[in-house]
Amino acid sequence: NVDFGTPNVRILNYKGPPVTINAVETIAKIWGQVQVPAGFAGRLLNIQISYEDAVDGKKKTVNAPVEVRVADSDERFQEGINNNLVSEFQYYQGLEEYYGHLARGELKEATRTMNQLSTSAEQTRRTDLIEATKRLSEKQEETLRLGGSAESTNKLLKEVASETTKRTR
Repeated sequence: NVDFGTPNVRILNYKGPPVTINAVETIAKIWGQVQVPAGFAGRLLNIQISYEDAVDGKKKTVNAPVEVRVADSDERFQEGINNNLVSEFQYYQGLEEYYGHLARGELKEATRTMNQLSTSAEQTRRTDLIEATKRLSEKQEETLRLGGSAESTNKLLKEVASETTKRTR
């Protein structure tokens, strides 16, 4: 169980907050965002992770406070931004948006979002994301060539849902 100490966190890849994960084999990534008010300094979040230790069966808790301080210059602010992480988050956010457009039958908007996804994938420089985006783009083009029928769109939706889950968890 992962609690963020505030309901103001928008989680991208799980339901919550709080986030409950039944079992973890390796590392679990929880993608989310929270607004930081201008000029804010201090503790933004107090993340609390509770789990049952598989070795001794005891409940354990780990606290991870997130502290924010005001940068003393624009340059220091820019240095503090992990652009690769931001690009990767934008990619996953775009994947969710793309799925939403497809689910609502908004094929033009889905195409626009796919173009943005391609740009985000390139910015991450991750070949797995670039290749996955090309694959989804080709499947979307195939769906459009088939006239965007319900059957072909549902097939694409399943593919996108699978890709979204695989990439964000």
